[in-house]
Amino acid sequence: VREANFLSQVLLSSEMDFVFLDYELKRADIVSHLVGHEHHLVVQSLKYLSRNEVFLDVGPNDLATESFFEKQKGRKPKYRRSFVPDEFALFDGVAKGFGSAVVARHMIPKGASIRIVEEYTPVKNPIILHYRRQPHYTRLHLAIRKALLNAKYPHK
Repeated sequence: VREANFLSQVLLSSEMDFVFLDYELKRADIVSHLVGHEHHLVVQSLKYLSRNEVFLDVGPNDLATESFFEKQKGRKPKYRRSFVPDEFALFDGVAKGFGSAVVARHMIPKGASIRIVEEYTPVKNPIILHYRRQPHYTRLHLAIRKALLNAKYPHK
């Protein structure tokens, strides 16, 4: 999973034709469609005692943890961040007790040795498809767009 800022940049530079973001790019040259929602929640290891004050993120520009806690009611926990290179390492680190993490529910691997921390309220975030506005779209673009808009997403 790439950082949202990176994805918006590659869309704007036409390096990618379609991107999904959790926010809407409000620009005249971009078309966006809400395709569903994902629910972010906190997970910890099932087998090991997690370091409660440590949250794992995919790099310093990953703001999932910060955004999640901004939307929680009540007192915000104090935490430190540790960084991992990708989503796979994030789930492995959580399973091994290196820390907790804020993740999208649908991204949790089946059979992972992690549990959902119930004391936090899940946060609902949009999933928005974006592509460049064009005077004419190729048949391939139209077919891909139709497939992406009509797909059965887990939280549509």
